[in-house]
Amino acid sequence: GKSIHLELAKLDKDKIKFERALTRLQELYLYSDDVMSEKDYILSKNKIIENLEHIATSIEQYHSENTNVIQLDSVSFLKKANNFMMTNELLGKEFIDAKEIDMTIDRSIVKDFLDLVIDKIDIENGKVKNIKFNNSVTCNFIYKKKSNF
Repeated sequence: GKSIHLELAKLDKDKIKFERALTRLQELYLYSDDVMSEKDYILSKNKIIENLEHIATSIEQYHSENTNVIQLDSVSFLKKANNFMMTNELLGKEFIDAKEIDMTIDRSIVKDFLDLVIDKIDIENGKVKNIKFNNSVTCNFIYKKKSNF
């Protein structure tokens, strides 16, 4: 009833608060004049992510206990939370190690994220010709010809 909606509203509010905190932490680490060690950044980031995961679990638990209809909303929230965390993870890196991502992050999360970001990939002669992103930006690839020297 009403108390469930109040609890879910509080969890939603907390989720937004921690998402904002994660974004601010990211900006502080990357752009601030104040120096933050990588260790402090990672510890703080992991604590925020733990809170987001706890909130996601709590929301999922409320939904599964109360209705099956709302469960779809919970799945979409988890996908959004996963996409948000993946985006923050990628933004914090100068170099992205695809093998590390493949070994550490569930493939369905990576696939959902790529589906969210990429509209189309054109391949020509076995090589990526271009990638069109969902924000309408297209990245074209130009390959150097191999010389015979």
